Amino acid sequence: MSGEILEINQWCIEGDSGRFWQRTADSTLAESVDQVSSLEPKACALLFYLAMAPGKVHGKDELLSAIWPDTVVTEDALTRCISKLRKALQDDPRQPKLIATLPKRGYRLVADHIQLTESKPQPAAPIAGEADDKDLPPPNPVSSDAKATRMPSGRLTAALTGVTILLLVAIFLPWPESDKNLSPSDNAEKLIDQADDYYFQIRRADNETAIELYQQAIALRPESAAGQAGLANALVQKTVRWSNPIDEQEAGYNNLREALASGHLASPESRRQLDRAQALAERAVRLAPENSRVHRSLGFVYSAQGKFEAALTAYHKAVQFNPDAWGALINIGDVLEITGRPEQALPFFEKAYAAMTRLYEEQSARIMPWYADMGALIGEKYADLGQPQEAEVWFRKVLSQAPLNIRASLGLARILADSGDVDGAIRLCRDIKERVDPSHQCDY
Repeated sequence: MSGEILEINQWCIEGDSGRFWQRTADSTLAESVDQVSSLEPKACALLFYLAMAPGKVHGKDELLSAIWPDTVVTEDALTRCISKLRKALQDDPRQPKLIATLPKRGYRLVADHIQLTESKPQPAAPIAGEADDKDLPPPNPVSSDAKATRMPSGRLTAALTGVTILLLVAIFLPWPESDKNLSPSDNAEKLIDQADDYYFQIRRADNETAIELYQQAIALRPESAAGQAGLANALVQKTVRWSNPIDEQEAGYNNLREALASGHLASPESRRQLDRAQALAERAVRLAPENSRVHRSLGFVYSAQGKFEAALTAYHKAVQFNPDAWGALINIGDVLEITGRPEQALPFFEKAYAAMTRLYEEQSARIMPWYADMGALIGEKYADLGQPQEAEVWFRKVLSQAPLNIRASLGLARILADSGDVDGAIRLCRDIKERVDPSHQCDY
């Protein structure tokens, strides 16, 4: 791959290695080895892709297709990539100097200075673990006749030379999924990211893929708390939803309450799986005792084992370390409901919804499938508690964001019918029946 350098504001980034450093006032060279770091391949490819058309809004689907061609990933992979770029290059998403987020549209490069250079200025020193200075060629700063593509006012010059275009094409070829230049720790992190994407699809085949990827990550980095916690989650999910043999019809349990009520989680095989998951989650907690994710994983295991008070303790620790851990907040509400405390559960569902709202742009791929139904669930809980006014507020809030959400539409229809507005209830129900699900009976 070419040795192009991208200058963006105060940063220099090598296209072939992902190494980056802050340029000095009069040079693109790094002053010392301590100043040289490295971007992950996907993050580097994403940054160079954005640099092809600074100022242009790139949609999420476009970026997913460009950076992960022929690979099934969710928007969370893109969100994490953007987050890693911002963290590495010290860009504040609230006041961006490099990458701006346009809600519901995509991302845009907004840097003041962008320059792509064919010649390769060398950092003054190698990064840790590379060859000594005596094994490196002498530094090659940009000469006066070096060909460069300059972008006044942050825009790429249209008249790129043919050579530069070919180099750009080379940069955006897919990165290999396993990079021999990365450390085992970095490769393990990549595998965990991929496994997370599969896990959150909540499908049997994807869950099995996630299990394999988590196990590969742990083999590369046995001390990975995220890998242990992820594998524990996937094993619990498998036990709850897909414990039946592959050639048999699925049991169809959609939640923990149904699986517990069926009794199948108490079978010897289920217990063995859950014991393994418990050992993994407990080790993850020992490895990273202040990490929210590992405590939530342990809570998930305890819940499946019917150890509800231990599960609540673990979930509360997850929220202690991350107050916006919306998944753990939902889990707390679930356990409180399963143990007969619905009034105590409702505030945690509301806190979860508030956290999802705050994090929606950052975690849209994970939050979107649950967001509207979470709001509708809160409306249903208020209705069950005999508070129809609060229920109506929640149903209308959901429908303002997801106009054809079935749960919110039917919940509001019941509220309207009970208050005497039968015509309004029938209109809502018929809209769902005609446009979404014809199975509903509108007999208010």
